[in-house]
Amino acid sequence: MNTQPELPRIIVIDDDPIILETIHNTLTDLAILHTTTCPQDALNTLAKLPFDIFITDQIMPDVTGIELMKKAQDINPDIIPVIITANANKESAIDALKNGAYDFIEKPISPIVLIKSISRIWDKLKTDNHNNNLINDIKATNIQLKLQNQELNEKNEKLAKTEETLNKRTKDLRKNVTELLKAEVEIKSSAVKAGMAEVATNILHNVGNVLNSVNVSTSYLLDLVKNKRSNIFHNIAQLLTENKDNLNDFLINHPKGKLLPLLLIELSDAFKNEDKSVIYELNRLSINIDHIKTIITLQQNYADKPNFLESCSIQTILEDALRMVTADYSTHDLQINLDIQEDSLIVTSRHKLLQVIINLLRNARESFVEYEQKNKKVLITLNNNPTTIKIIDNGVGILKENMEKMFSHGFTTKKDGHGFGLHSCYMAIKELGGEINVSSDGLQKGTSFTIILPEKVASGEPQEV
Repeated sequence: MNTQPELPRIIVIDDDPIILETIHNTLTDLAILHTTTCPQDALNTLAKLPFDIFITDQIMPDVTGIELMKKAQDINPDIIPVIITANANKESAIDALKNGAYDFIEKPISPIVLIKSISRIWDKLKTDNHNNNLINDIKATNIQLKLQNQELNEKNEKLAKTEETLNKRTKDLRKNVTELLKAEVEIKSSAVKAGMAEVATNILHNVGNVLNSVNVSTSYLLDLVKNKRSNIFHNIAQLLTENKDNLNDFLINHPKGKLLPLLLIELSDAFKNEDKSVIYELNRLSINIDHIKTIITLQQNYADKPNFLESCSIQTILEDALRMVTADYSTHDLQINLDIQEDSLIVTSRHKLLQVIINLLRNARESFVEYEQKNKKVLITLNNNPTTIKIIDNGVGILKENMEKMFSHGFTTKKDGHGFGLHSCYMAIKELGGEINVSSDGLQKGTSFTIILPEKVASGEPQEV
């Protein structure tokens, strides 16, 4: 074990005796000091005696502090240099630190600043020495390998079983991904047949976002399975078996034997982290697959009898729309909230109303594409008497001169827009006997869409539109 003196050994060089006296008076009880005005005397002393810290003035008659510091480090590479100067500026400080100085102290020297600097350096030296002692202690644990050898075979068997389980789960996950991709195609086909092209696009976009997470998790688990750490345990066991007759000597003196304890500790930590990662990824996969199933189920429910008027809960339609866009909104770091004062039960086409809500939510999300901000928010509200739905965002907003054109066929303010989305919303709400309007206070002021649905009594059998 390396021992360390109780006080730091410091050599100080400055051509000003007053500075030397100030440093001596400040550190006399805190360190073992050698002060001198002669650079060569300092180097000669450093070559003969061990020192921990080297304090030098930056500007001296025959040599700079940086030059002297480098010479001192040639003699003792472990010594920690500190530069002091009366001409302090940012450039000189950076230059000193770049050339290896640990600290840079301005004149006139503040005793408090000097003491804090020496204390930091001394703490660092003590920590380094402590770490070296810890390394030596770790090496001493090599003798415990004989006891750990009995556990190697059991761990190897467990690892093989884990690998087999991971292989099976990975195959199952790949099968699920294939089935989900098929379901994605079926969703698109069903949506087109039912006249839900816009809804299907949003659904597929959200499913695609979740599938990306599924693929990431699957790839991670595949890489984990391919990592044949069981071979490492087999090699360790074989190595110990080959040296069983001289195990103590092998563990203490042989280069490979001395490394085994550290290797086992690292492997143990790696396995623990891998177990946590596997559990985390499997949980993520379960959540993502359930989310995709939910989206698919919702889409299938709305594809059933899309052209019928029936008794509908507006709250349920809004909540379903929210579920369908959640993944997309999360991907774009967009917060969405639902504020319902009271549910409204009316006769309407749930398919058409859902299509309008999803189109408006997509429009709200796209309002942040060219207007990036930290707190992106969308709020959906529902009020009664009459049934009123509002979708409010704090996105890019709308110019006043464009307000009356927003629902016109072919009008768009987006670079890749086609001008059909808002027009189709207008036509759908009109067919349902309602009205839709838009308001905005201008660019970067957000936008609010308001849908007012007619009051109808929910009674009788569903009617085809």
